[in-house]
Amino acid sequence: MLVIASTGIFRAVDVVWAYARLGLLWWLGCLPVLTAPAATIWLVHAVRRQTVGDAGEGAREVGRYIVARTWPALRLALIHLAVGVYFLVSLNSAVPDGPAGQAIRVVVFSVLATWLLTAPWSFLLLERRSRGAWDAIRTSYLCALRRPAAATLTLASLLAGAALLWLMPAPVALLAALVAPPVMAQVPLRCLATVQEKYLDE
Repeated sequence: MLVIASTGIFRAVDVVWAYARLGLLWWLGCLPVLTAPAATIWLVHAVRRQTVGDAGEGAREVGRYIVARTWPALRLALIHLAVGVYFLVSLNSAVPDGPAGQAIRVVVFSVLATWLLTAPWSFLLLERRSRGAWDAIRTSYLCALRRPAAATLTLASLLAGAALLWLMPAPVALLAALVAPPVMAQVPLRCLATVQEKYLDE
């Protein structure tokens, strides 16, 4: 019984260490700021490989992966940022009073909400398909339309995880911040897996 318990503890420690290592490499990849989107795509790549039992990559391989994908990932992030700012400004800009103004606000808010649902999956699809930012956005939009519940769960889980980290006491948050990124990357991967393969690779 003691041997079984010890084996379970060692396995748990191995899992935590594996996630902490991925989290540490992700934070280091984000330090230059401009490479943060590419580091996020690498994290998705690493979690996907870990799920199927592939060996982890060394720091040099991680660096090469991030450098090679810095521009496509940064372009995708800038597109999302520009679209988000545009719609937020549109929501706060002067609109006519009455039914016409309400209709405009509803349309703008609906488009913004739909765009937010596509954002997490677009990074996963850029990692999976490697066909550029606009292809990732188009495909994630189509996937979100086919699986709106899964897309909503993805966004809600990521927001909840970020909020939980923010509310944690500082010492606990620092430790959790190492493990949280790869754990949170599991959610969009699992949710996107509900979309049929023919739609992901078309």
